[in-house]
Amino acid sequence: MDSWDQLLKINMYGCDAYPGGYPFVRNGVELQCTDPQGQGWMAALFFVLSVVIGGLILPTVLVGIVAISFEHAWQEFTEEEIQSRQLDSLIKEIVLIMPAWWSRERLNLIRMTFDIMDADGMGSLDIQEVQPLFKYIILMFIT
Repeated sequence: MDSWDQLLKINMYGCDAYPGGYPFVRNGVELQCTDPQGQGWMAALFFVLSVVIGGLILPTVLVGIVAISFEHAWQEFTEEEIQSRQLDSLIKEIVLIMPAWWSRERLNLIRMTFDIMDADGMGSLDIQEVQPLFKYIILMFIT
């Protein structure tokens, strides 16, 4: 938005009344004032709205979008921390209740099985991800 005020004055008053910036030289060709008609307050309204929207409103919208994205990411991080603490608590409880059953190898097998079943990688199992296991159990053990 460099030198927008010169463009505003040329459009408001016409290039003959406000010759600032004329004659422009572009690619070696001198551009002269051939249509000296000014647009008056319509040009002023256009430029003021352009500056207000382009310079004030759009950056505010962008900052808002970044803030909302940060809040969403922070909420996901907090939920993951809560789930991690719950998992640690569950593991400690299992170790106390069933010390003979518990081992690191079993935990690794459970995690590998979960990772295989968690097709979308979201850290949770949806019904679509669990259905093949149910079908396998029914096929192998019930029928």
